[in-house]
Amino acid sequence: MAIETQYRLVGDGVLKQKVPVEIDTDEIRKEIIKTLKVNLHSILSKLMDDKAKEYGYDNIISACSYCALPNPFQEESTKFFVWRSSIWNNFVEYFNYIELNKDKILTKEEFIKTYVPDFDF
Repeated sequence: MAIETQYRLVGDGVLKQKVPVEIDTDEIRKEIIKTLKVNLHSILSKLMDDKAKEYGYDNIISACSYCALPNPFQEESTKFFVWRSSIWNNFVEYFNYIELNKDKILTKEEFIKTYVPDFDF
């Protein structure tokens, strides 16, 4: 918890006194993490859906659905499945880590650059 000094203007607008204000930085950090988690989840879902559409699938779920049984799309589907699993594993591990530690919170762009592997064939 941090203490910030705010200035109170009284009546005629002249500075009269300093007022200590408690700021719960842990609570602010939790809210930032919560918001980033929701936003990043949506961004990653769209990123994966968009990549699947580039290959002719409706979405990432459809792209992954062909990996279980032998078919002409099984190899490609398995690559999508591994890619998607990697992204979600990184997502969960990252948020578990920063919720317990005081490390810097990455921006959406930093997270994607660091934790989303390229999808290459």
